[in-house]
Amino acid sequence: MKQIKLIRFMSTQEMRKYLDGEVLENSTDWSKEAKTKSIGFCFFPADPPPETRLHYISGVVCFDVVAEFETLESCPEPLPSVGRYHDPEDMLEHLADLYKKPAKTIDVPEYCMTSYSRDTLKLLRMGTVKSENCDWKIAWGCDVFSEARRRSMRNLLMFLGIASMMCSPDDDWGWMKK
Repeated sequence: MKQIKLIRFMSTQEMRKYLDGEVLENSTDWSKEAKTKSIGFCFFPADPPPETRLHYISGVVCFDVVAEFETLESCPEPLPSVGRYHDPEDMLEHLADLYKKPAKTIDVPEYCMTSYSRDTLKLLRMGTVKSENCDWKIAWGCDVFSEARRRSMRNLLMFLGIASMMCSPDDDWGWMKK
């Protein structure tokens, strides 16, 4: 299988479980909520960058942590799907009228899978969403992690309750291993 880079917006709790090596499972059938075929966890392709998605996923997904993963050979192929989100331009243009009529929606390519872990997805980097005057950005933390630092990072996440750990690009951390 060709390696795919995926983006997931998630809770701190979900990231803690991933870092602890748990297998995360989710069998939610999203077709019951929206017109989609997605089942389980939804991931965006890494291109376009996740920063471009913040306006239409706001209020729909948890922003605690933004993670970029790469599929490993042991990963079952993620299922291509489509997510339906509010059109941010329509919402801004017709904000006062939203109570009168539903906002327009846009269909966005996604991937979904019912389970994942460190055995199937390699964490490439993670960050947090920052907003200044409605200008949203992602503050990426360290781009790479070694197994020796994984445990201390998990403890830091627990202590701070957030997932932002900044480090300089000069740090030699190596790649996170399962």
